[in-house]
Amino acid sequence: MNFSSDAPKVFISYSHDSPEHKNQVLILANRLRTEGVDCNIDQYEESIIIGRMTSNSLTIKQLGLTI
Repeated sequence: MNFSSDAPKVFISYSHDSPEHKNQVLILANRLRTEGVDCNIDQYEESIIIGRMTSNSLTIKQLGLTI
């Protein structure tokens, strides 16, 4: 999905408590994206483990807001 350069950027960090919770987060992220928010969650990308951090953790520095 392409977003304008001035679109708000959000990364949602959440616990994987249950499949239902994981699905609710996906629904929220998809809704934010339809509203024009450049929203990212781990479910959108494959992660690789780098020490104790994942590749997703490294992208947090690039985003303007973490929920």
